[in-house]
Amino acid sequence: MKNVLQKLPMSTKRVQYLLLLICLLLLASCSNNSSSASQVPLSKTSTSVYVPPPVKYNRSCEKTALTQIKMDECAASELGQVTKLLHVALSGEAKYYGSSKVNSVQASWGHYMKAECNMEAGIYQGGSILPLMMTDCEISETVSRIQRIDTDIHSATQ
Repeated sequence: MKNVLQKLPMSTKRVQYLLLLICLLLLASCSNNSSSASQVPLSKTSTSVYVPPPVKYNRSCEKTALTQIKMDECAASELGQVTKLLHVALSGEAKYYGSSKVNSVQASWGHYMKAECNMEAGIYQGGSILPLMMTDCEISETVSRIQRIDTDIHSATQ
């Protein structure tokens, strides 16, 4: 391709580069339009899908934790916060599905979460970052679990 471009007159090269630039701009514009189209709210006549609200917890320590120990402490604090939120969500879910079912599912989920996080963080085995990666995974999984419970409760009340 380079040899072909070198043999072409300068004006043809410029035209090709301009066409390439236009194509790239059009592609970028199309991808921006498609992502913004997905953010358009659903009309009242269409079937809407429930999206749970984000789980809110204090993450301010992430900005100031500069050492591994402080990052580990910060992540442990955040895990404690989302675990408390999980217990609140579980008690709400128990009202609709019963405590025994919720406790059984939660026990199974706990085993799943530990196995999933052991697998994800396993690549850091032997490193000082392992506890942080494990805790970050547990936070992420717990937040996902809270949102799933919120969706289940929403479905049960509809």
